[in-house]
Amino acid sequence: MPAESPLVSVVIPTYNYGQYVTEAVESALAQTYSAVEVIVVDDGSTDDTRERLAGYRNRIRYIDQKNQGLSAARNTGIRAANGEYIAFLDSDDVFHTRRLELQVPVLTGNPHVGLVASECTTGEKVFWEPLPTPVLEFSISLEGLVLRSRFGPSGVLMRKSCFDNVGFFNEELRSVEDRDMWIRVAARYEVVKLQASLWWYRLTPGSMSRNPERMEHFERVVLDKAFRMPELAGRWRLRRKAMGLASLASSWTFLDAKRPGMAIRRLIRSFVWWPLPFRKPETRERMVRFRLLASAIRRLFIPDSTASET
Repeated sequence: MPAESPLVSVVIPTYNYGQYVTEAVESALAQTYSAVEVIVVDDGSTDDTRERLAGYRNRIRYIDQKNQGLSAARNTGIRAANGEYIAFLDSDDVFHTRRLELQVPVLTGNPHVGLVASECTTGEKVFWEPLPTPVLEFSISLEGLVLRSRFGPSGVLMRKSCFDNVGFFNEELRSVEDRDMWIRVAARYEVVKLQASLWWYRLTPGSMSRNPERMEHFERVVLDKAFRMPELAGRWRLRRKAMGLASLASSWTFLDAKRPGMAIRRLIRSFVWWPLPFRKPETRERMVRFRLLASAIRRLFIPDSTASET
């Protein structure tokens, strides 16, 4: 690794994820890119997180704070970081060993890029698909990020200087805070995504369905805020499509929560906002709303015994 390689600060916020956090830390320490510092922000955990991390204290920076929420924990890590670049890693996720090796050159090679993301893999156990050669990259516009979420925090590498211009994570948002940040970054910088799976997302029971109303509420807050930005002022057609896609996403979360009646209501709302078909890559498949509607109707008339409906 050249001596001039910029330092990357990996920020790992955690709360009561002691059973997973050491695996996340290990993946950050195992990077083939060596100019790395690892910062774990313990957001007031009451489990055995502190004890599990004790053996890493000479290899990481451990910051303990009172519980303030995910955004506040990330912000604490950013402020404490010495690195020129910031990489985010949720404490139940895992980095591919080459993640930073492949992402750092995108920022060093183009000063106009403020954020580089990547694809992910998911499942019950960590596994990696063979990386493509070469790893291709493509730009994501502000409009694309407003229409739907394109990547997760654990795949993001940002310039620390971006936060001086766009601000920190909004600590009033209890969900969708990452998308709010990406939209703000895209309004000022170029955003790039690598077509390679460089992080692993852990599926946990109920991960989507813990509180669909909360997700829906904060998604609306983030979109309303975005369309007050000068860069999106007067884009009423784009706003209607964004709201239609947000209602579609909400329908998925309600269906995952075994609440098909609410899922159907959100689908109807999606058609009201945007009656025209969505196109790829706005949705992953054609006619997705009709497929989702059929699934919701089946579950409505053949309900699961554990379903709840309000």
